[in-house]
Formats: sequence, C-alpha cells, structure tokens
Amino acid sequence: MNGKDNTDIVCPPAKIPRTDETVIDGFVSNDSVEKKQQNIMPPAPISLNTQNESSTSMAGFIRKSVATKVRECDVGIAEFVHKSTGFKAILKERIADFLVHEIDSTGNVVRLTTTSMNDIVEDDVNVKESADAESDADIPRGLTEDIISKIGLLNSKKLSNDEKNQSEILKDEEVIFVAPTERDARATIHQFIRRRYAHCDSTTASNSDGDSLITVHRKSAKGRKHWRNQTPSTPQTKYVMFHMHKFNFSTQDAINRIANATRLKPKAFGVAGMKDKRGVTVQRITCHRSTVKQLHNAKLPPGLVLGNFSYSPAQLNLGDIWGNKFQIILRKCDLNSNDKLNFESRINVNFNDLKNDGFINYFGMQRFGCYSTPTHVVGKALLQRDWNEAIDLIIRDKFQPLIDSSSYNDVKISSIEGYWWKDKELLESIVTNKPSFISKYDFEFHIVEYFAKHGPTNPLGALQQLPRNQLLLYQHAYQAYVWNTVVSKRINSYGTSSAIKGDLLRNAANDVVHVDESILDSFSIEDVVIPLPGADVKFPNNECYHWMLELLHEDKLNINNLRFRDCDKPLSGDYRNIIVKPKELQWSILTYSDSTQQLLLTDLDIMEDRQLPTQLPDLEGDVLSAVKVEFSLPSSSYATMAMREVTKRESTTLCGVVSD
Repeated sequence: MNGKDNTDIVCPPAKIPRTDETVIDGFVSNDSVEKKQQNIMPPAPISLNTQNESSTSMAGFIRKSVATKVRECDVGIAEFVHKSTGFKAILKERIADFLVHEIDSTGNVVRLTTTSMNDIVEDDVNVKESADAESDADIPRGLTEDIISKIGLLNSKKLSNDEKNQSEILKDEEVIFVAPTERDARATIHQFIRRRYAHCDSTTASNSDGDSLITVHRKSAKGRKHWRNQTPSTPQTKYVMFHMHKFNFSTQDAINRIANATRLKPKAFGVAGMKDKRGVTVQRITCHRSTVKQLHNAKLPPGLVLGNFSYSPAQLNLGDIWGNKFQIILRKCDLNSNDKLNFESRINVNFNDLKNDGFINYFGMQRFGCYSTPTHVVGKALLQRDWNEAIDLIIRDKFQPLIDSSSYNDVKISSIEGYWWKDKELLESIVTNKPSFISKYDFEFHIVEYFAKHGPTNPLGALQQLPRNQLLLYQHAYQAYVWNTVVSKRINSYGTSSAIKGDLLRNAANDVVHVDESILDSFSIEDVVIPLPGADVKFPNNECYHWMLELLHEDKLNINNLRFRDCDKPLSGDYRNIIVKPKELQWSILTYSDSTQQLLLTDLDIMEDRQLPTQLPDLEGDVLSAVKVEFSLPSSSYATMAMREVTKRESTTLCGVVSD
C-alpha cells in the first residue's frame, strides 16, 4: 500500500466542452445585487478553482452555466490505494455490460424469475376470506347483527347509471344507529366499516336529544377510491412487493413511470436503494394501496419489467439492504505503452491488489452527476437556505435550450432580479405549450408549474414540490463531497498502511471509538471510519476534524446544524469506512470481435433461455480483449470506484459511450 510520499493529484486541464455538457463552477450573475463569488477550497493537494464570468443573452442578463465537464477532483476524489500501473479499458460501453442485483438484508440476491401473477391470485382470495372471518370474530361493540346485515345490503347494492352520475347519494340509502358514548369505541366502529365495506362510509352526528348517532351511507361513484375496492386489508397484505428489472432508467424515473401507469403517487412506492441509470438493475419495490393485478397489468415503457409479486406487512425504506452484486464487462482492454508486464499478468496483478487491499470507498460520480450541475452544489445552496440559488441550479440544465434563445412562443425571455424563471408570463407560456425537451415526469417542470400557478415569490414552496428523497439527495451529496475531500487529504498525508492516533474505528461490538496508542496496533485501516458531517456523530481527534471544519466554515455552514429548514431535524451524519474490500471477487479475460456482441446474460435473457454467442473471434475482424468481473459490495459503495482502482483511470473517462 502507498505511503506518505504520494504524488499530488490535481485536476487536469479542462477539455473542450461538448455542447450538451454543463458544469459546477463559473455560475454567472449580473444581478443588481452582487452575489458573492463561489470559491470552494478543499484542502491541498486537491486543486479546485472556480471563477465568475459574465454571460449576456439576447434578451437581457441571464445567468448561464459554463459548459465544462465535472471531474473527480471537483468532488474530492484524488487518491489510489496502490500507485501501480493501470490499463486501458471502457466501462459501460454497452448498457448491458453493467448488471446490478440488490442483496437484501438477509443476504439473498434479488432476481427476476417470473412475471406471472398466477401464484398470488389464489392468495388474494384467501386473504379476503380470512379478513372477513377475522372481522366476524371481532365485531366492535355497538354493532348488532341486524345493523351489520343492513350495512352489508347497502354495500352490495348496485347503483343505476343515473345514480352513478350523481354526486350525492339519496337520503334513504343510509343506516343510522345509536353510537357508543366513548370516542374510542366510535372510532373503532368507523375503522371497521371503512375497512370491511368498500362502497360505504360513516359519520357521527348528534340528534336533538344530544345522543350520538352513526350514519352509514353509500360513497358517491365520483368519490370512491378504486384501491379500497381491491386492496386486501389485513396487516400482512398492506403492501405489494415486487422485483423491478430496469434497463437505462434511474430508480426515481422508473418509479415515476410506474406511478403514472397505475394512477398512483410516487410516494406510494418504497425502495431500499437507488440504482444507476446506465445499467441493467434488479431491485425490490413496495407499493401501498395497490394490488398485484393493478401492477401486473400496468402498461410500462420498454426497459421496465415487474415480477415476483408478493405481499408484505412493511414498506421498504432506504437502507433496508445489505448491498449489491455486480457483473461488469470492461471492454477494449489494452496495456499502457510503458507497461513491462504482459496483458494477462497486468490484469491479475491489479485485480489481486484489489482483492487483498481493497479500494478507497469514495462516493462515486453518480452521487454528484457527471454532465450537469452537480448535486452537492445544489445541496450547499439548500443548506445555506439560498432558495433562489437552489431553484436556479436545479432547473438550469433542463431549461438551458430555452435560456439560450431570445423568446419562447413570442414571449421575450428576460431577467427579473437575475433569474429568467421569475417572469410569470413566460412560465405560463411554458406550461401551456410544454417544450419538446421537457417531459411531464421531470420534477424541474413541476417547479415551473408551481411558479406559473402561484407566482415566483415563494421559492421555498416550489422546492417543497420536489419529493422529500430528492431534497435529501442534494443535501447528502454535500456531505459526500466533504467526506471525499477529507479522505483524500487523510490518505495523501498518512497513506493507507495503518490507522493513526485519533482515528475513529468500529470495534468487535460495532461501536465507534477513538484510536489511542494502547489499541493502535490491534486494528488496521480497514477498521477506520470517517464521519459524514452531522449532529449525531463523533469526530476524529486529529487533523481530519479540522479539515472538515475548514470546509464547512468556507461555505458558512455549521457542522452541528446542517438542515434544510428550521423545522427540519439537522442532518444526523453517518460513519463510512475508508477502505472496502469486494466480496466474492472473480475475474476472467474474454475475447470478441464485434463491439455490439453481448457478453453478459440479464435475468430476462435467462428467463427466455437465451444463450451467449460464441466468444471465438471473427478472424476477419480485429480481436478485442475484455475482462469480466463479478463481486459484491455493501450498500452505498460504488463499483465504479473499484474499477477506477484497478484501471488507475478517472471514472469519468473510464465510462464509455452507451451504444445499446
């Protein structure tokens, strides 16, 4: 492992930008009120300079982003465990070269093995019958057999077409009876009726004598909720669980598509982890207030497949996962010109180093975004409570084509207080005639819709239109940026050979304790953790804590009070290992001649009994080399960072162009 004499790694010169690339720095403002220059200064040796440049649109002064690609050193990624020679390779040249299977908290690999609902239909019937049996055995006090019979008849009555079109139910379609005097007893009756009788509802009122009466009436066809007519109602069937197989969708985008197809809200769905867009991934999803049939019959876009349906008593939450199993193809592998080893030897040396010594557990570029305004910059604006800046950062890239024009639908694009989105007339025009480059699934569009309806005077209200998890993602990205930067400084200063005095580590009891001289030799660098800044964590008793304080002080943030709003709890923080070793690491060298040749089988391929084509190269074409890699990582560890360690190449250049 490397020692203290590591070479400083700094950002390479900026490349000529592509037209679709935006960047984190150089945010421009010609506001009447001068905004303070952004100057993010991580500790040496990381070089990260930012500057402000003026940009004037045809219609007025509008802030624009400078088209520069986000690089690893911009987000604190700078070091390697080993300084050995790497090799050339392309990761994700094809989307199907990157397969991810979730590993649940019990260690089971989540796979898609069936898309049928036949195995669960019988359970639906049995569940409803058992629910009725349980209800009959536990009828609330105050309900007699006669009352239950009348409610049952009312619930089963079929409405005529005329009645279905009415918004009110006739007065004689009611069951009225005297309610218990205790409030809890009345609440139990209401819950029983709403749970058991899908077409009925109940209310409590007092008569002229002061007695409490419960009135049970038919729901109007307009107000009836379709999920109540279908959803089994026992605690064991509160949620539908299924496996989602997705191709080139982010997890959030996939959920939005499923929610739209099933007429549910995205917040009805629960996930244990967020998966990459650029890959084929399989993970568990839970859904509240739905049925297997509703999800099975949903018309989804190509690339989204649901299966392995079941019922669950609990919703999945972020973190309900052990980790992920990866199958990866590194294509077009070749030696560097100065390498003294042959190809097979170089591959074996580097992968054995990864197996024995692991990799730096950086938050990968997926956490920050590679080609747009990085999420940690948005997170910093949220934590600084600069709502206007946060809004501008979030929607800028999506609406860049519009910003670059002088007008939209004959409405001049101009700046109000430095922000184009404060022009209500323009926003109304955008909502009325949605641009072709905007999707109804884009949360950026939801922000514009809010401003068009309510005016641009409440940016906090607009931010609250975003899913809570999305807002947390931005804030957690800022924590990740701080963590990456501190870890790079820690490794550059002290290497990865051992723990140092004042470090934090996890002991055998999984407690986080400080390292002192008495236990220094009993633990290795694999046990050392660095905290993400927050209110509920311990901090190292060494330079790492001071580096972290410097970063937050530079951004005018309090390490113990990182919160989006006053009413929110401060970010709690967490602990993260500096070094991670992949489990069950295997690798092999493949040859191929066609760049479109499939080298891995997805779960759908296996279900359809597809076979991989022969890997014997076409003698008429160029023979290319690839490395097939399989391993498992704990949650929140990035496979791209493991491949970065093996190839010794920046992950943003390692990832190739998607050709699927």
